[in-house]
Amino acid sequence: MKDQLLTIELLERLKDYHGQDVSWHIKNKSDVHTLADELIELGDEEFINQNKTKHMRKRKCARIGTYYNGHDSKLIDKLNEVLKDVKDDTIVEELFVNYFDDQDIEGIIEFFEDRFNNEQKPIDMKENNKMIAEFMGVVFHDDENQYYNANGLHIGNKLQFHTSWDWLMPVVEKCYDNGADENEVGDITHALLDCDIDHTYKSVVEFINQYNKNK
Repeated sequence: MKDQLLTIELLERLKDYHGQDVSWHIKNKSDVHTLADELIELGDEEFINQNKTKHMRKRKCARIGTYYNGHDSKLIDKLNEVLKDVKDDTIVEELFVNYFDDQDIEGIIEFFEDRFNNEQKPIDMKENNKMIAEFMGVVFHDDENQYYNANGLHIGNKLQFHTSWDWLMPVVEKCYDNGADENEVGDITHALLDCDIDHTYKSVVEFINQYNKNK
């Protein structure tokens, strides 16, 4: 699990800080050492050295709760620094009253309405896990009440795609193997870079639903 989180953080560093395309690394399952070597080649050895000590203990994944998607991470860091002592209501008033026009505000309303509506939709975890299991070739043996993976190996009596990175990451890898382009796996990439298992799980479910419709 620690290696997976470190891998995600190094991918994030390559993508957001250095502007590198990380899709090749994800599809080819680049390990921590490969990603670290590329960062060192880009002159980011200090970042690698700092992370050697950080990941010796449990830590909260960086940038959770921030919106870096599509933005220069240095710019966002600077923005956060400028706004750290500004009250939330002041920021909202300045933006909505003095910066955004009516069309901007309508777009913002639509964005959050869609987000909240999606968050409020009940998630049928059992059916989603069953769909993921079929996508991965997992089979259930009724006589044993146990699951076996596509290689015939016993994996337990409960599906844990929604709670375990160890279960979910192989699914992510298969999604990348079956994704025609970055647009089809973009949501998964963003969720991975946020180290958000719930978002990653939902993005995987959405991808597989679309994949099954297109088969």
